Amino acid sequence: MPTANARAVGNLTSNEQKLYGMIGRQYIAQFYPKFEYKEKQIDTIVEGGCFVSKQKEITQKGWKSLFESSSANSNAKTNAKTNVDTDDQEWATSELPQVTVGQQVHCQRGELVEKMTSPPKPFNDASLLSALTGVARFVTDPAIKNCCGIPMD
Repeated sequence: MPTANARAVGNLTSNEQKLYGMIGRQYIAQFYPKFEYKEKQIDTIVEGGCFVSKQKEITQKGWKSLFESSSANSNAKTNAKTNVDTDDQEWATSELPQVTVGQQVHCQRGELVEKMTSPPKPFNDASLLSALTGVARFVTDPAIKNCCGIPMD
């Protein structure tokens, strides 16, 4: 737990002071309000294809406001380690338009993006334990669920 002992902090090297500041910021973050956002999505059918527009809008910065100054000066790798989102596409700068269900719209611009899938991450201790304790969610046969005493959904 960081303390306000200025004498001890003054004796630290520059790198130690930076580390102390990072630890202090992480400690203080637990007392800040939650980070809150709204997710918006518009599904549009164009020539039989479904196009999805998504947006995340920050409603309350909360604890993430503590990390804004460090994210401006650091690269994305460092930000990923401090749980600060830097993906420009995830946090849109412009808002999605207000539409209603069934409203006709005009497609102004289309973009085809090719991506490659990635294999699942290997299990670590925590993910393996989670998978083993939640294996019942993968059982779909009602006879097996009934036989083993697994509660039906």
